[in-house]
Amino acid sequence: MPANNARMTKSQWEMVMAKRYLLSHRRFLFVVLVWTLCVPCCGDGTRENDLSPEVTTSDVNEVGPSLDAVSDAPAGLCSRCHGDAETAAPPRDTAGHQETTERAVGAHRSHLAPSDWHNTITCEQCHRVPTDVLDVGHVDSRLPAELTWGDLASAQGAEPVWNGATCEATYCHGATLQPGGQSTVPNWTAVDGSQSACGSCHGIPPGGGHPIVSQCSACHPGLDSNFEFVNPSLHINGILDIAPGDCNACHGNADSTAPPQDTAGNTATSAVGVGAHRSHLGAADWHRQVVCEDCHLVPENLFDAGHIDTDRPAELNFGAVASADGTVPGFDGARCYAVYCHGATLLPGGSNSAPMWTTVDGTQAACGSCHSLPPQGDHPANTNCETCHGAVVGANNTFNDASLHIDGVVEVTSGHPTDWATPDQHGTSFDNNGPGACTACHGAALDGGFSGVSCDSCHSASSPNWTTDCTFCHGGSDNQTGAPPFGVSGETAPTGLHVGAHSAHVEDTAMHKSFPCEACHLTPTDVFSRSHIDGGGVAEVTFSEADETHEGVYVNGTCSRLYCHGNGRSDNGTAQWTDDSALDCSSCHTIGNMSGQHFLHVQGGVGCADCHADTVSNNTTISKLKNHINGSIQVTVTTWDGQGCSPACHESEIW
Repeated sequence: MPANNARMTKSQWEMVMAKRYLLSHRRFLFVVLVWTLCVPCCGDGTRENDLSPEVTTSDVNEVGPSLDAVSDAPAGLCSRCHGDAETAAPPRDTAGHQETTERAVGAHRSHLAPSDWHNTITCEQCHRVPTDVLDVGHVDSRLPAELTWGDLASAQGAEPVWNGATCEATYCHGATLQPGGQSTVPNWTAVDGSQSACGSCHGIPPGGGHPIVSQCSACHPGLDSNFEFVNPSLHINGILDIAPGDCNACHGNADSTAPPQDTAGNTATSAVGVGAHRSHLGAADWHRQVVCEDCHLVPENLFDAGHIDTDRPAELNFGAVASADGTVPGFDGARCYAVYCHGATLLPGGSNSAPMWTTVDGTQAACGSCHSLPPQGDHPANTNCETCHGAVVGANNTFNDASLHIDGVVEVTSGHPTDWATPDQHGTSFDNNGPGACTACHGAALDGGFSGVSCDSCHSASSPNWTTDCTFCHGGSDNQTGAPPFGVSGETAPTGLHVGAHSAHVEDTAMHKSFPCEACHLTPTDVFSRSHIDGGGVAEVTFSEADETHEGVYVNGTCSRLYCHGNGRSDNGTAQWTDDSALDCSSCHTIGNMSGQHFLHVQGGVGCADCHADTVSNNTTISKLKNHINGSIQVTVTTWDGQGCSPACHESEIW
């Protein structure tokens, strides 16, 4: 046998060729072993003589094709071995078969022929296409042809596998798509179109987390509304071509992006994907307008993390309002819990602070669902919400500004009128209503309570011990006893009941020693003492100090049955509290109403000091105030026994 590059005869060539290319040419060479058929690939014999390069020959029968391991074939003649004049793809195969049931024929033309519904498929997507007939991997191994899978077949991480009958895990047939395709492992020799219909590679619509919508053109610009491909090159091109429109292309409808319908095609509120979406996102007339961001991560782009990268249901990423005041909301698949919007941070008592997501009959949105009416705990027991929440709600629970309700902030106004801090506002209200009206908001000790505002925050600056400092609320003008003027509402005129004759009683006068507050009032130990400020705006009068055997009466500014304003013998005195005229001896007792023999003595020229020297120095001057109006009568006659006397001026007499 001649060495390579040696000239051979036709018979010699046929023997070498048959042996050398048996594996690759197989039946082709044995069945049609006419060496001239090999000319397109191996040359026509017109070449330099193998033994004498300077000599050329055209006698192919004598010289034969070259065996120099270099193809003499011109480029682009793949169809000389397989395919036809139109394409290099079978039919025909290298053995001459044209039946699609033959593995070497199969669906070649279905893939490589021009298409009106998919991107152009080239030989490179499944085979190594040689630049020369003798390139490695072309005709140097036994048939069938090797499958090397190009970048399209293995796009998006697909790892195709061929088992001799079916293709599996190829990108082109839906390996990387959501499950649901009916024929993702197609039979290579089935070319009836059943494996290329819509739904073969992906479901219609696709499964998994893909929205259950029927109009593909809403997101995929390669299709029109009639499911005709306007740009087939965008279909099966290794890229998921999406030009999504608004969010309602996948969920919601023309009116809103919120379900119904959901991405699974559900429209009933009993479906979790639908539920109370519209109840939250619809136009609100009693709460802040809820937005998608309150519960979900709203993407800027379709493929943003957390959007459609997992199966349904949609992820919940509660926003700032839902998690306001430090609450950590959750959803257990049926109920929302620990959500600010449903009262998680409010005082207990709401009838349904963990609402069912699929209940949309309005029962979970009524006042009292999130907080009781009124709220429990230390919240004021008051259903007039507008008193403190006037910016939000008006009378009869009508909303003034719904946007301020459930907005992450408890909008509270003081509930007090303008200039509340002034005494004529603040003091009057406190006196009229008592501390009970304040403790509901400011706590039992007025140290802040529900409102967080302590009385100390203002009062302690002017009087650190204001709760025991009487002059902080009243008095301090004429004296430091705490007796008005001023009154708790700032009164200064003695004609007012809050002022009246206080100073004339609590200060020493020409008629008597000062009286303590206890003489007429139950003196408190601090501002919160019982019966001190208990509403009504009028201080209680409780006579006690002057004489426990006598009980005075006070009614609407008139004192009666008084010892202190009586004639000294009984509780028969009467006085007007707001009468500021000066008193003298006759204001309480006159000569005509004095006891016993006073009249005879006075008429006889006996002076007051003759018998009451420990109290008076003359008929009009009280020298010892402590002995006047003190509950006893001081008589200086030594023989006085309480009923009569036997002074030197006359014999013993009954008074």
